Amino acid sequence: MGRLVQLEVHNFKSYKGHQIIGPFDNFTSVIGPNGAGKSNLMDAISFVLGVQSAQLRSSKLKDLIYANERDVGSQDDEDNDNDGGKPTTASVTAVYEKTEGAVLRFSRIITAAGTSEYRINNKVVTLNKYSSTLEGENILIKAKNFLVFQGDVEAVAAQSPKDLTRMIEQISGSLELKPEYERLKALLEKATETSTVNFNKKRGINAEMKQVKEQKEEAERFQRLLNQRTKEVICHLVWRLYHLDGAVKTIQSMIQKDKEAGSDMEKQLEDAESVLKEAKKVMAVATKENLKGEKKIKEVTEDIAEKKPEQLKLDEKVKHGAKKIAQAKDNLSKAQKDLEKQQSSIAELEKELSNVTKAAEKFEATAQKSAAKSVKRAFDAAARAEYNKIRENVTARTLTDRQLLTAMQRQLKTDSEDIKRKEETLEQAKGKESRLVEEEAALAERKVVVGDNVAQIKADLAKLKKDLESMEADRRRLRQQETEKNEKLAEVQEKLLQARADRSESERDAKNRENLEALKRIFPGVHGRLIDLCKPTQRRYDIAVATILGRNIDAIVVDTERTGVDCIQYMRDQRAGTATFLPLDTLSVKPINEKYRNFAKGARLAVDVIQVEAMYERAVQFACSDSLVCETMEIAKEVCWSRGQEVKAVTLDGTVLHKTGLMTGGQTNNSSRDSRRWEEKEIEAFRKARDVLVNDIQEIGKARRKIANDEVLRSEIASAESRLNVALDNLNTTKRKHASVQKELENARADIASIEPTLGKLSQDLNRKTREVGALEVKVFKIEDELFASFCGDFGVKNIREFDEGQGTLDRELNERRLEFETNKAQFMNQITFEKNQAKEIETRIEKLEATIATQSKEYEENVVASQEHRQEIDRLNKKLETLRATLEGTNARFEEKRKEVDNAKKAVAALQKSMEDYLKKINTKQSQVERMNAERIAIFRRSKLEEIDLPLLRGSLNDVSLEEMDQIPDADSMDVDEGSQQSSQAKSVALLNSLAIDFSILKDKQKKNGSDEAEIEFQESIKALTVEIEKMAPNMRASEKFDDVEAKLRMTAEEFENARKDAKLAKDAFTAIKHERYQKFHGAYLHISGKIDQIYKELTKSKTFPLGGTAYLSLEDSDEPYLDGVKFHAMPPMKRFRDMEQLSGGEKTVAALALLFAVHSYRPAPFFVLDEVDAALDNANVAKVANYIKSRASDEFQFIVISLKSTFYERAQALVGIYKDQDENTSRLLTLRLEGLDE
Repeated sequence: MGRLVQLEVHNFKSYKGHQIIGPFDNFTSVIGPNGAGKSNLMDAISFVLGVQSAQLRSSKLKDLIYANERDVGSQDDEDNDNDGGKPTTASVTAVYEKTEGAVLRFSRIITAAGTSEYRINNKVVTLNKYSSTLEGENILIKAKNFLVFQGDVEAVAAQSPKDLTRMIEQISGSLELKPEYERLKALLEKATETSTVNFNKKRGINAEMKQVKEQKEEAERFQRLLNQRTKEVICHLVWRLYHLDGAVKTIQSMIQKDKEAGSDMEKQLEDAESVLKEAKKVMAVATKENLKGEKKIKEVTEDIAEKKPEQLKLDEKVKHGAKKIAQAKDNLSKAQKDLEKQQSSIAELEKELSNVTKAAEKFEATAQKSAAKSVKRAFDAAARAEYNKIRENVTARTLTDRQLLTAMQRQLKTDSEDIKRKEETLEQAKGKESRLVEEEAALAERKVVVGDNVAQIKADLAKLKKDLESMEADRRRLRQQETEKNEKLAEVQEKLLQARADRSESERDAKNRENLEALKRIFPGVHGRLIDLCKPTQRRYDIAVATILGRNIDAIVVDTERTGVDCIQYMRDQRAGTATFLPLDTLSVKPINEKYRNFAKGARLAVDVIQVEAMYERAVQFACSDSLVCETMEIAKEVCWSRGQEVKAVTLDGTVLHKTGLMTGGQTNNSSRDSRRWEEKEIEAFRKARDVLVNDIQEIGKARRKIANDEVLRSEIASAESRLNVALDNLNTTKRKHASVQKELENARADIASIEPTLGKLSQDLNRKTREVGALEVKVFKIEDELFASFCGDFGVKNIREFDEGQGTLDRELNERRLEFETNKAQFMNQITFEKNQAKEIETRIEKLEATIATQSKEYEENVVASQEHRQEIDRLNKKLETLRATLEGTNARFEEKRKEVDNAKKAVAALQKSMEDYLKKINTKQSQVERMNAERIAIFRRSKLEEIDLPLLRGSLNDVSLEEMDQIPDADSMDVDEGSQQSSQAKSVALLNSLAIDFSILKDKQKKNGSDEAEIEFQESIKALTVEIEKMAPNMRASEKFDDVEAKLRMTAEEFENARKDAKLAKDAFTAIKHERYQKFHGAYLHISGKIDQIYKELTKSKTFPLGGTAYLSLEDSDEPYLDGVKFHAMPPMKRFRDMEQLSGGEKTVAALALLFAVHSYRPAPFFVLDEVDAALDNANVAKVANYIKSRASDEFQFIVISLKSTFYERAQALVGIYKDQDENTSRLLTLRLEGLDE
């Protein structure tokens, strides 16, 4: 290791100017009085080794600069060379000698700006470079392993286990890993949490999947039960059909035997029937012809109805085509008139152009003659020479002005011509604008008219379509209602059959029911019969309740006594019999004796076994009073006889024990009939429901027939759509024309808007140029007058221009006239060109209109031909229809003749049949049995079709038979008076049954042999058991779909969990690595310090009296991660028992703290160790021990610098550095003395 040679301070704290402290020996003691600057030396060492200013008893760096409080004023001497100036910078330099002899100068400078500057060997370096160089010499700035400040020993003695842990972390370097450790730990916790969340999510989805799987299995089991029940139902129906088929065959064989026995009687009947049959055949032929005629008439009528909409379309096309052609011709006529008008205008312009041309030619001839006559004399040579000389002089003097004048006059002429052309163009544009405005207004008006027409047609079409949709919706609704009503009717009929609804009500019951209905209609206060308003809670109470109600069972309940009186009067007037009335407002009802509610087990109050609405309870209480219903005779006897209660007790079989003790025994016909009346109420409700349904079905049929024909509406829609297409075409054409005209109008107005400002600007420029030309002419004329003055005087003219005018007047006039003629000709030619272009546009429009007319005329002719052909076809069909109707009248007459013959034959057959009535009654009875069985078979087929039961068929299919066909076959109990219709129904029934052949192979032999009622009950119980089990279940039929979704979710969650687990593993590995590194550093330091502490403490505490010294050791509160918890320091002075640090004396604490500091310093020892008054709390004996320890450890490899005030300490040093205060200079001064070699 190296060593600290000396310090060089410059204006640092109490050290003024440049001072050298040192050289330092292996064991150097710094001494001096208090306030001399010893601790400032400690600060200087700390400062130069990189310790922050906050730990150097100052708030900022500038506080470390020397400040002489005696100095007044300041100088701006940044180099601090003047003693009287106030320093602004300071520095400390540590001269350090390495082991190999190299010298490093570590300097830290406080600049004038108040910042630190670091230098190594006078070269500026960064703080990081500075710190790394120090760390290379094992001088740790953060751990401060090279110094102990004043008071640190007491702080170490009083520090907590956590503080000791932090000290070991600093010296071991594990503290530098703390941020990364905490970051990775947080990352691990987060990754672990994410992994846990995903695991819980996965577990939840697993549970959900298990639940969904159970639901799926339940749904599959539910489907299996449904299939099993369906199979059982099919087996039951096939079993029933099998035995019905066998019974039918057996009865039919018996009927055949009976027919064979009566063959003689049947032969006579056959002969009569053969006659009837022949008559019927003839009538059938007539009927067939009649039907054929009606069929043909219907076909022709349908053809006519189908062709009428097409005829309407063709008529509409013809009508619209005529309108379009008329409109096109009208437009063509207007265009031709415009063309004629345009051509007339062109002819007039050409005529005027011709007149102008002739006038110009005439003018030229006259001018030539006038020019020949005007030549009187010529200039002589002298005059001409003088004139030319002066003219040359004038030309020379006015050359520039004349050239400018000529150019300006030329430009003026050009601008005048431009203005004229612009004015002509503007006039043409305004004319075009006027024409286009009129055309645009006409098209706008037409567009509105056509648009209104389109809107009206659309409204009509929408209304027609709405009517058609309404009609179709009504048809669908009626069809659905009819289906629903038929299904309900079938259910009601089945319930009537089950309830034995074939029992007919008596005449008296029917009359009473009619009377009650009449009373309800007339008097609103009539509620109904008591039997209709109440009902036993259980069927077993029917006889008992009927017996208790007695004669009041048919009593009519009314709201008031007045209503009852009116009803009695009405029945008396109508001779409608008698009735009992119970007015709710005047009934005298005794309160119920509550003791009878639980008086005896098996005995209940009659009012408690009757179900009734609250408003009718008074009537029931009046009829029942305190009567009891007893389940057995023994209970009734116990109540009335044994307990002596005076109540009316009725048993379940109708036996009555009266209050007087009289007993009316057994069930009578009346009581049995009354008890069945509640069942009859249900039957009556079913009958009413059946009648209502039948009536509703009939009304639906009528409504369907009313809306059956929608052909007229469809034809009207087709016609409206055709008219709409035509109107839309017309509207689009008008819109295109209107848009084109508007665009032309916008262009014309844009041209006018662009021409008018330009024309004004040109006029202003022309006026300005005219003024400029006039001014320039005056200038030129002035020069001419000046030079030609004598010449003009000789010729007696006012000026030379007057002289020249005599010679050039004719030329100017000729030129002006010529220019006028040329201008007029140009105007007329431009106008003619414009008009011709307009004419060409009109001709193009005429050509398009003519082409349109030709095309539309062709389409019109085609539509007319098609319409005529179509109308001829309709006329032909109408004639054919009339012919067919005439033929049908003749066929009907023949049919009537044959029908009479058939009637006569029928009478003959009826006479023969009368004699066979007894014989046939027997056969009819058996046939009725067959018919009932066939009806039951058809009912089974109908049920199979309604419930979609797939019966096994060898022949035929239920899909080929409609429910309507099945419904048209009456059941065996229906009464058909017409024999023909009955035979027809039977034939339909037989035909239907013969068309279907059941596959009975699914039945077992046992089932085929056993057709008893027990087998029927077994089937029903099996189906019922399956149904009960199915109804108990509430499966989720979408469980299969949900199972797939949950399975996909599980896969995704498992993937997320696997990713989270991998992330957690990576985080754990990274954290384990940093944890291991931090643990190794901390634990290595701890083991070293723990191993040294006892040895050092023994050396500091041993003496002659106690040669072994004391004991000290360290213990970890957390052995796994010791840096997270405290490290306890235990010290036991010699001959003392173990005590905590808080219980030691001040000197004992100091010795223990020094032992700890020396042990900590020994782990990563700095080359020098600076101690500031660490012996303050020690007595002389302990000071001597510490000094001896330091002296024994001081060497060339380990240097001690100790600040001490005790002679026992510093007299053992190798060298002394004395510090004192120079009061004159107000600064700390130094003295150095080596003690080695001096006598003690």
